[in-house]
Amino acid sequence: MKTHRKHHLITVGGTGIGRGLGEALHKLGNKVIISGRRKEHLDATTKANPGMDSVETRTTGIVLLKSPL
Repeated sequence: MKTHRKHHLITVGGTGIGRGLGEALHKLGNKVIISGRRKEHLDATTKANPGMDSVETRTTGIVLLKSPL
């Protein structure tokens, strides 16, 4: 599997393993978008990795989906 020149969305990408994975993929030349709840962590990560983007996300509850089967 090629790991460069692709687009990746990393959830919980502002800290820890998510941040590390996002940074590693970004360094390989991928377009990386990270998401998470804490804007200050997302901003710090994107500032340290020019060209990486972030989206602040919030989950307000559980959504149940019914299977068509």
